[in-house]
Amino acid sequence: MRNMVNVVSYADGVYARVDEELEVHDLAVVGEIPAALDGMFVQNSPNPYFPPKGAYHWFDGDGMVHAFAIRDGRVHVRNAFVRTAEYEEEEAAGRVLWRNTFGTQPVGGWRSNLGNVMQKNVANTNIIFFGGKLLCLWEAAQPYRLEPATLRTLGLETIDGTLQPGMPFTTGVPALDKAAAGVVGDPLTAHPKVDRGREGEEGGDRLVAYGYRAKASAAALAAGRGAFDSELMLYEFDEAWRVVARRPIELEGFAFVHDFVVTEHYVLWFQNPCDFDPTLYVLGEKNPAQLITYDATRPTLVHVVPRDAASGRAQRTVEIPACFVFHHARGFERGGAEGGAERGGAEGGAPSCEVAPGEERLVVDSVVLEAFPAFDTLTRPPDDADRAALKALDFGAVPINRLTRFEIDLRCKVSRKSKQRTPTRPHSTTYRQLNNLLATT
Repeated sequence: MRNMVNVVSYADGVYARVDEELEVHDLAVVGEIPAALDGMFVQNSPNPYFPPKGAYHWFDGDGMVHAFAIRDGRVHVRNAFVRTAEYEEEEAAGRVLWRNTFGTQPVGGWRSNLGNVMQKNVANTNIIFFGGKLLCLWEAAQPYRLEPATLRTLGLETIDGTLQPGMPFTTGVPALDKAAAGVVGDPLTAHPKVDRGREGEEGGDRLVAYGYRAKASAAALAAGRGAFDSELMLYEFDEAWRVVARRPIELEGFAFVHDFVVTEHYVLWFQNPCDFDPTLYVLGEKNPAQLITYDATRPTLVHVVPRDAASGRAQRTVEIPACFVFHHARGFERGGAEGGAERGGAEGGAPSCEVAPGEERLVVDSVVLEAFPAFDTLTRPPDDADRAALKALDFGAVPINRLTRFEIDLRCKVSRKSKQRTPTRPHSTTYRQLNNLLATT
């Protein structure tokens, strides 16, 4: 039995559009706020500036940030749109001008969108505070920076020129990529990880991140793996936003990777068995996520990459049974440093093997879907003026997420799925915390 959230449509309930930007001070408090609770909670989520009139998926909404500030037992709240360059263009024009990833397009069908491959940076997926910067993230482009106390948009954040503005594509030739700035760019994941400084080590906290880019590849076509290979640019930044590490990871085939795992010595990406044919996107008929296909006959590939290229640890790829992973809950290393025996291998048991120092066993808790979510079936059709088709979408067809533990033994080069758990509450809301960044009241 599916354990689904009771949602009517992308137009109602928790998905309903918010059209006001508010600033409210001294909210009524029931009870008493603990004196030690001092700071600000912020959340970023999709919220369309214009009421949807054509094809629409809620992931395409403009970024809107909500902030709850608490100090001295008082609570203040404000919300604001992330005013990206594309948002301001559409606000001035009074209509949707930009295409997006999951279904949103300017009205007019293919005649309006033929050959237009540029997408709107919605800056709507996540928000982080690191190194004194409050950043709104969307994985297909560069972050937008906000002023923490007021939520005023400060502009596109390139991290001192590290990230070139543009879309998540590469020609494979750095000089050509630079010449095509504005079209070809350096995106940043919406799910970076903060590696907290360890006692006795210099450098403090680090932000570990990556950028995914698709690369058109004749070799991929010839090998029958689609039109694209992939590049993952791995970054590590210190608290002053200096680039501590930056190097490309080349993968064969199209890699739909939305999240990743960071451990003490490794980063891991799960490459879902997906393909992408951009033909109908270029022709203006559909958007990218509607054109991703899933092949359950192929394995999911787990790419295990050492964070330090000079550490002597090898990059490896481990196969697991086909599944689709959007997000990971956590990852850590077990064993290896002390040596000794650890178990590995496929489910059902396998002989134990000796784990030498540096040959770690990795444990990853991932949110696994039993099937690929077909975005094309969950997108509002064009010309749905009365929202009837939007409300008639079959939300019960959305596959449930299950928290699953994978254990990857690097010495034995095997993996096993050890636990699977269906959550009792598949929908939840999380907040990111900022301390001592309150507006003057």
